Amino acid sequence: VPDYWGWDLPVMKGRFNLAESREEAHRDSVALREELRQEMAESREEARRDNDALRDVLRQEMAAAREEVRRDNDALRDVLRQEMAAAREEARRDNDALRKEFRQEMAAMREESHREMTAAREEFRQGMATMREESRRDMAASREKFRQDMAASREEFRQDMAVSREEFRQDIAAIRDESHREMAAIRDEIQTAVRESEARIIQAIISHRHVEPAAGPPVFTEPI
Repeated sequence: VPDYWGWDLPVMKGRFNLAESREEAHRDSVALREELRQEMAESREEARRDNDALRDVLRQEMAAAREEVRRDNDALRDVLRQEMAAAREEARRDNDALRKEFRQEMAAMREESHREMTAAREEFRQGMATMREESRRDMAASREKFRQDMAASREEFRQDMAVSREEFRQDIAAIRDESHREMAAIRDEIQTAVRESEARIIQAIISHRHVEPAAGPPVFTEPI
């Protein structure tokens, strides 16, 4: 329908683009084949002519483009050469100025570094001399304190040893006295038992009876 109202709707875009649709039917397959061959030959010839014309146009355009590119390249090459020459000259002047400034700064830095190193060396020497003097005084004070501590330790040890020796002597004397007392008590007990046994034996002999000796501490034949 030519005046269809929905041709311009978004959903209709790209659809039903043919204004006229024609279908041809052939009853004879030979005629159909011949017609198809003729159409294909015509299509090939038309495509060949279009390709030749397009090839010629493209060749002319490519030649023109190459010539234009060559002219542009030549002009650009000349401009670049001039700019490179100017840039090299400017860079050379900048490098000369920078090199001169760098040399001046390096000389100033060397001078300042030399002064700082000299001051640091002198300060280090003074610090080392002060440290040596302080170390010598500290060593002398430490040596004197060590001597005093050793003397005090010897005196304290001597006193402790005297006290320990006196305590040991007292302990030995107390042990000896206690041992003498115990030995004397044992000796008295043994003598008493011996006297009682002798008395019983004498009484048994007198009364002509055999009396068993009473149980008591053993009688030592060897002197105690």
